[in-house]
Amino acid sequence: MNRWQWLLLVLPEMAAGTGAYFLMKYRMNTRWKIMAKCMVTWMAVCTAAVGLLQQQKHPFEDMIFWAMVLFLAADGLLEICFPAGAAVFGLGHVLLILWYFRQGGLHPMTAAVFAVLCLAALVLFRKECRKLWTERNYLYLAGMLLYLAFLMLMVSMAVLLPTVMGTKGLLPGIGALAFAGSDMMVGKNVLVGLPRRKNDFALCLYYAAVLMIAFVTWTEG
Repeated sequence: MNRWQWLLLVLPEMAAGTGAYFLMKYRMNTRWKIMAKCMVTWMAVCTAAVGLLQQQKHPFEDMIFWAMVLFLAADGLLEICFPAGAAVFGLGHVLLILWYFRQGGLHPMTAAVFAVLCLAALVLFRKECRKLWTERNYLYLAGMLLYLAFLMLMVSMAVLLPTVMGTKGLLPGIGALAFAGSDMMVGKNVLVGLPRRKNDFALCLYYAAVLMIAFVTWTEG
């Protein structure tokens, strides 16, 4: 099975799960929406697992697979306890960072890309950081900055993967950028609020991100 055949299988399920989540969230207001939300991320877990199995590798031995599992768990936790969900997402990013590092170590440009991304994130959230500092909400501020650091390190390593993996590194690089964009929008929504359409777009962007990252376990095709 190649990527395109697999996409024909998973995209309808992901679309149905996303639609079901929005329906339950906005029309029914039921906690069952967690199941619909996690059902979509489950397909990213399956994507990583199938890619590994096709290479005769055990999914339980691969960090990409476990990163997808953590993102799946975080999706559910966010609906119950946002800080706990964010912490689990952070652990998922750590696994991605370790996997990327094993592909070829740190690229000479990683530090520069990381610095630029962190600066951009701080500029984007400067008002929110100032507000949290003024309100003496130091714990929340520290948690946000720590998460941003892990996220931007993950992205800075992912976008440079094509230099060591060739074209196979393009999808996880694009996926990492999409992940960062989604997380920036979620952060804005939590701290200051975003219009419904932007909030929904952030979730769809996240689903695309995890699917692209999961495909790194596949061979070409």
